[in-house]
Amino acid sequence: QDVAKGSGVSFFDFVWQDLGVEQEEDPGLSSKNASVEDDVFNFIRVPLEAEKVLFFGFFLCADSLLFMLVYLPLRIIRAVLLLVIAPFRPQRPGLRFHRTQFYDLLRGFIILVAFLAVLRAPMSRIYHYVRGQTFMKLYVIFNMLDIFDRLMCSFGQDILDSLFYMTKTSPRAYVGITFRLILGSVYATLHTLLYFVRLITLNVAINSSSNALLTILISNNFVELKGSVFKRFAEQNLFQITCSDIVERFELFVFLMLTSLQHPASWSDFFYSSAVYVCACEFLVDWIKHAFITKFNRISYHAYRDEMEALCRDIAPVGTHKHPYANSQRLGVRPVDPTQAVAQRIGLATLPLTCVTLRFVWANAPHAFRENPFTAPNLVCAGLVFTCLLLLKTFINLMLRGHACAVLMSRERKILQRTSPRLSSLPSTPNEKELQKAIVAKHMQKISNLAGIRRYQIYKSRVPT
Repeated sequence: QDVAKGSGVSFFDFVWQDLGVEQEEDPGLSSKNASVEDDVFNFIRVPLEAEKVLFFGFFLCADSLLFMLVYLPLRIIRAVLLLVIAPFRPQRPGLRFHRTQFYDLLRGFIILVAFLAVLRAPMSRIYHYVRGQTFMKLYVIFNMLDIFDRLMCSFGQDILDSLFYMTKTSPRAYVGITFRLILGSVYATLHTLLYFVRLITLNVAINSSSNALLTILISNNFVELKGSVFKRFAEQNLFQITCSDIVERFELFVFLMLTSLQHPASWSDFFYSSAVYVCACEFLVDWIKHAFITKFNRISYHAYRDEMEALCRDIAPVGTHKHPYANSQRLGVRPVDPTQAVAQRIGLATLPLTCVTLRFVWANAPHAFRENPFTAPNLVCAGLVFTCLLLLKTFINLMLRGHACAVLMSRERKILQRTSPRLSSLPSTPNEKELQKAIVAKHMQKISNLAGIRRYQIYKSRVPT
């Protein structure tokens, strides 16, 4: 019997209703379907929007690494010349030795110490040691390297920031600067050795006849997926996860490029075999991870556009964008070079990565070049390579700045479109001015919350890995 009406229901009516025939339309069904459609659209759109941020961040990291490889040597040479010439020309303002040049010399010293230390590391001995380990030991080694890498990235960035601010604020505090310089050199050496072991382990995984190491590489990605998807994250935590994925992709690309130097005769086999599997797995896991994190935490795909704007604010020239961004201040202290902003925001360890890159390039250089690099043909060849890298770095930097300005102006245009249908640069009515002021304030507060987040910073009681 129907409890609500107290009337009986025949067997045929019951079957008829169960079959769904002549079922009444649910008034809330349309709104539920719209919500489901929005969720599905958001789920499909998230990988595309996340990929835009990851692609832009990849070239941010490339620009930062090329800065250390190309621009920093030129800045060190300029600093040395200024250090020699400045005492003889004290009245020339353009020939003063500034604190920035002092910091460049300190970074050059740290790179030299770490490079000479890793140059003495026996590559073949480490290679055969890793290759001879069992599956379980390799699994433990992989996880230990990953954990210590994240810890060293966080601690090393604090050391370098402390050295930078000590150099800028107290250049005559020789004891404090010396202590931080020694601490930075020890950190850079240890982190470079860790990268060196990771690179050799990746080389073993690709060269191994069995798929044990390759299986560990791929399984670690899915372990990361399991540890990230089923947790509660805010938009700021999602930004930290995106920055982590940017660094992982760039480091994987650099490691694969350096590993390919060990296979000069079979590059096609190298890139179309194991390297493709590792990269495809990395891309797939990132897409799935971001899609389900946004699904479970009810985060719109528009959050990735805010992340893009926060990254663009680090590299866009100040004062180049129109109203309302022309009057806004960039958050934080202006860095000495783009590498500092990238290191703080994304968490890329540029110094150790530069050292391990130089180590592998030097190990795979021709024997004649290593024996006597100062011959005329070797100097010409090195000069051509350096010039190509300089042009590549300049091109990437110009493209990043242009894209950053385009993104900021596009975001401004959308704000104006929401406030003024005429899309003018300045609203013409008082109501439009008040509405624009409120929308801009709300938007800039949201961007400021993202821009104030660093990669290795606790937010909402967690640091996403």
